[in-house]
Amino acid sequence: MIIVDATIVFKWFDNTEKGFAQARTLLEKHLLKQDEIVVPELLLYEVSNALSTKSILDIDKILENISLLEGYLPKQIPINFKIIKKACQFSKKYGVSVYDATYAVIAEEKECDLITADDKFADKVNLPFIKKLSDYGD
Repeated sequence: MIIVDATIVFKWFDNTEKGFAQARTLLEKHLLKQDEIVVPELLLYEVSNALSTKSILDIDKILENISLLEGYLPKQIPINFKIIKKACQFSKKYGVSVYDATYAVIAEEKECDLITADDKFADKVNLPFIKKLSDYGD
């Protein structure tokens, strides 16, 4: 099992993104049931926002991609106050956003890796279970 964040999932839908091939490989392994991907509900908001505000896609393509995402990741981890409290502690400790901290907290609780394309975040927290997409699989 691995956790991926929105920086990875956004790449699944934009082949011009750096790291597209590596991100798609993670997805393919998940779809082949070789490496289960788990995500918090938060990811749905983040990816939808990025598709709507940071891409040149028209609304029909955005909605198509969200439907694909629903098929790729039919189950998400619900966010509750316990997770938010831990994410706030993590955020203050490492000086990162609560959004980013949420993924890390869930990965730590699930005892699995968090894969991110946010190198700045990964370098800042410098934790062994948080892996950069560029290093994953090495």
